[in-house]
Amino acid sequence: MKINKKIMLAVAVFFSFSAMSVKASSVSVVPAGQTVVNVGDTFVLDLIIDFSASPTLGGGIDINYDSTMVEFVKFEFDSDFLKLSDPLLTCPGANNCSPIDQTGKGKVENIVLGNFMGIDNKHTVGTLSYILNDYAFTSINPAVTTASGGTFVSATTNEPMSLNLYGVNLHNGVISQSGGIPSVPIPATMWLFISGLFPLLLKAARVTKGINGEKL
Repeated sequence: MKINKKIMLAVAVFFSFSAMSVKASSVSVVPAGQTVVNVGDTFVLDLIIDFSASPTLGGGIDINYDSTMVEFVKFEFDSDFLKLSDPLLTCPGANNCSPIDQTGKGKVENIVLGNFMGIDNKHTVGTLSYILNDYAFTSINPAVTTASGGTFVSATTNEPMSLNLYGVNLHNGVISQSGGIPSVPIPATMWLFISGLFPLLLKAARVTKGINGEKL
């Protein structure tokens, strides 16, 4: 009976630990306030990062969209975020704080951010402005940039980070949140915990069978 209680406690601790461990950092595109637009209207989206789970040294972000459905106007870095991100990474040249829009290709490319001391918590990186061209369904989604050095790196382990990426959908002039959650690797410490838990479960099963008079 005592063993069963220990197992229940161990399982409870395991699931609590796993819930915390698989929480990944995220990059999101969210409505900046206006959620209903008409064709020809300009609408604004916030680009938000959340590294509350684990700080990052930085990385690069692309914003993918359908250029036939929406027209890109501009991207502007948040002034407070520019104080946090290293200017040598975010603004590599004098007065060069604007990412490249691949006109006609539907991509705002290489929004770079980073700090060698690490960036944690939740921040608004900047705002994206678009003009709606059509009421048909379309989406605007963030992605880790395909440019060199775009992968986000952990400030604690110096290893590549897994990110949850969330975008927005537009349909009939209504902006709504969307998002896909990529698989997040289970940390090695959790696998060690699991491997240690299995023998305990097996032992408990044998003890229970012995108490019930079953053949061991």
